[in-house]
Amino acid sequence: MLRKRWFLHSIVLALLVEMLALVLLTSLPASVALADEPPTAVPTLPPLSPSTPLRGAVPGAQDVSGVDLRSMGIKPAAANLSSNLDELARVWLQDHAQAYEVGQTYGLEITGNRVAVTVITVNAQIAEAIKASARGLGGEITAEYDRWFDAQLPITALVDVASLPGVSLVQPLARVYLLDDSVPTGDVQNDAYEPLAGSHLTQGVAASNANAWHTAGINGAGVWVAILDSFTNIAGLQSSGELPSGPCLTILGTLQSSSHGSAVAEIVHDMAPGACLILVSPTSATQMASRIQELANYPIATRPKIITSSMGFYNDESGDGTGAVSNAIAYALSQGVLFTQAAGNQARYNWQAAYSDADADNYLNFSGTDEIMNVGYVPSGYYIHIFMRWNAWPTTNQDYDLGLVRFNTGTGIWDIVATSVGAQTGSQPPIEAISYPTSQSADYGIIVNKYSATGNHVIDIMGHNSPTYEYTMAGRSLVDPATSSSVFAVAALNVVSPYNLETYSSQGPALGSGGSLAAGNAQPRIAGYANVDTASYPSSSFNGTSSATPHVAGAAALVFDAYPSYTVAQVKSFLESRAVDMGSAGYDYAYGAGRLYLGTPPTSTPGAHDGIGIYARATGDWYLRNAVSPGSPDYTATYGGSWATPVVGDWSGDGTDNIGVYDSSNGNWYLRNTNSGGAPSITVNGYGGWWGLPVTGDWDGNGTDTIGLFVPSTGEWLLRNSNSYGSPDIYFTYGGSWGYPVVGDWNGDGVDTIGVYNPNDGNWYLRNSNSGGGANIVVNGYGGWWGFPIVGDWDGNNTDTISIFAYQTGEWLLRNSNSYGSPDIYFAYGGSWGTPLAGDWNGPAAMSADFTPFNQDWNAVNQTLSAIGTDYSLEDLLRFALDPSVPLGTTPGDEPVSPPVSPELPAVPPVGEPQPVKPNPPTLPQG
Repeated sequence: MLRKRWFLHSIVLALLVEMLALVLLTSLPASVALADEPPTAVPTLPPLSPSTPLRGAVPGAQDVSGVDLRSMGIKPAAANLSSNLDELARVWLQDHAQAYEVGQTYGLEITGNRVAVTVITVNAQIAEAIKASARGLGGEITAEYDRWFDAQLPITALVDVASLPGVSLVQPLARVYLLDDSVPTGDVQNDAYEPLAGSHLTQGVAASNANAWHTAGINGAGVWVAILDSFTNIAGLQSSGELPSGPCLTILGTLQSSSHGSAVAEIVHDMAPGACLILVSPTSATQMASRIQELANYPIATRPKIITSSMGFYNDESGDGTGAVSNAIAYALSQGVLFTQAAGNQARYNWQAAYSDADADNYLNFSGTDEIMNVGYVPSGYYIHIFMRWNAWPTTNQDYDLGLVRFNTGTGIWDIVATSVGAQTGSQPPIEAISYPTSQSADYGIIVNKYSATGNHVIDIMGHNSPTYEYTMAGRSLVDPATSSSVFAVAALNVVSPYNLETYSSQGPALGSGGSLAAGNAQPRIAGYANVDTASYPSSSFNGTSSATPHVAGAAALVFDAYPSYTVAQVKSFLESRAVDMGSAGYDYAYGAGRLYLGTPPTSTPGAHDGIGIYARATGDWYLRNAVSPGSPDYTATYGGSWATPVVGDWSGDGTDNIGVYDSSNGNWYLRNTNSGGAPSITVNGYGGWWGLPVTGDWDGNGTDTIGLFVPSTGEWLLRNSNSYGSPDIYFTYGGSWGYPVVGDWNGDGVDTIGVYNPNDGNWYLRNSNSGGGANIVVNGYGGWWGFPIVGDWDGNNTDTISIFAYQTGEWLLRNSNSYGSPDIYFAYGGSWGTPLAGDWNGPAAMSADFTPFNQDWNAVNQTLSAIGTDYSLEDLLRFALDPSVPLGTTPGDEPVSPPVSPELPAVPPVGEPQPVKPNPPTLPQG
């Protein structure tokens, strides 16, 4: 009947809305936005002086017996609707202006006649029908994840939506907060640090030893890092070099505006300057979960290896690491994504204990018989945010209430100024919250009433950017989702030696199951650096666990770069094992494993392993990457054309692979000693012709690659130990017209030897010597007719391994061993218009002056060149890659007759038939 009365009231009130509109336009509270405008940002509590008086300096009784919290609010019992929304809806029917005041007190986000809510349904399937109904009632869906969705609902439709079958709860939007809106200035201890001239570089780079990794050539190249935060001045920071430019920085969704996330992104870029960034701004817990899932479902080629968050939320989970966002993070982990999360800055405004009431007046005793926990002196015009939950999840009929009191110096007593008296009748979560805009400067305090509960539950109270609580507890002060077992939570240290723990840094463990006091998940896992310089905070240091966390994310990107095949578990273990132990010996809940320190960079650096490349056949353009990953080319050159077959080798013996082309029409070779266009450094005339395919390798182990030929019609190999014309130095038969020639150092002895790949069945037959005979290594079924063979030393262990390039999609499926299995490295780069390449383009030392960085927009290049070859069949493309003398789109004539040969050595027999369809690429192993 109540819902029906509301509906009739709404019809009558609709006639008055237009008349009231003009009044409301001039009378709305400052924190309420009009329709079609975003809600006005809630002001942030500024840092308070360390000398701010606490409760002990305030006179007056601390016993609140007889105080009635319900005198400030109504105690409704509407099923499946949080009581603050229920109160808002009822007051709205009577007085819009008063309803806005209700919304302001509870921190509700009201825009015009709509309020932001989260709807929790029974399951994901029924959620679709409920979303449709919500739209029909005038609602707008703003985010969705599994059985949760966010909506802007008309206030008059709240009860209708809550009454829909399948709805578990309609509650206020669980806002996501930046964790470091402000941090007390007393913790800033690095005032001696000056901003670097011309460029801002976090001091955490040196403190973590990341600079040594950069010097060793490890900079995070090819690793994508997604940053969940709020950002501003992105273009300006890109132009000044503080953030990556071009396609190496992308945006998912609409960004919220704040320097906070910009500073976070700067730190990631400082720590891993070669990594690419994805900027994301979730505004609610539901949207955070949705974005995490979306990022985790990116194609492997562009999926972030790391998601980092310096945001958090309150009262949407129980504090034990379970809930929508925690579920999404666990899913991301299953997809091979490391999630670094700020532990929080709540160590000085956190309290939890089992409910205690020594004087039996139904008011919580915080300490002894003290029933008021002072939160300090707060100036007028700022919000006090208080969040309370207790261990009766997910819904309960155990009812506690929360109150905010203000000390009245005139009367000497505490006045109630705000309450949260939600009804827990069995369908509501065990939470209460107050967001109170102070109207006068005074001392404020917290009181808790047991309204209707049969037990003594664990009461957990936490503030957001609050003054220091009178009875604060550093333990169990983690902010969600740092409580999840799937995150890599980060504590904050001062960046200046001796690297003291910041007093605000949240400590573990997480709460136990359901929010109990049992020791839950062991977080944080490691400690990063605070009080560092960024361009986004030019006049003050950037601190908090928000600063500490991106240091760890950037360090993880360096580890992923150095060890591309590492799982998330291996990266976590690497960082924890190298951390400098602090605090009590071994792991502890304040520092985790200790201070972030990367140690000595690995000896097998990215400069010592092969990178990838693409040769555009129609134009003769080369696009070379130093990493085995997608991204902008590090170098480009125009050298060759449609008449040429690309070849790669270290022609000068300097440890760097360079480009070259082979002309099958006349057997001429044109080799460059730099990776740039220009005149040939070496020309070899007439070694080969239309009947042979070019191969290159270090046949004698002297450190220099030289030319060779493979004759497909006979399986002959004619190899030279110098880049000059002459008789073959090595001559044998191995393979035949059914296979492609491959060359690599299969056993790490410094000598390149031969092999044959059969595209019919994906079988590889590799020899450890340049001679005929049986295969030393056979790999069955890694590839097929849809893939072209590519070989390289992908992990810097001096051994070449097999891989496949899929022409139709540009996918690279790289193995770090010569065996069958899932690809260790998997991404997309190039396409049907180009021939795949592998080589160590930057060598073991510094880059050659001839190397020209490529600054063009790679996306535009890719789109332009992708049109080339679209009219050609896969057979044409493969044939052209093997023999460019046969024009694309034509059918070759009779097979050429090879020159006569004397040795008659057995060839490796072809096995199997071509597969009718391309198989799905194997999935990456997860950690």
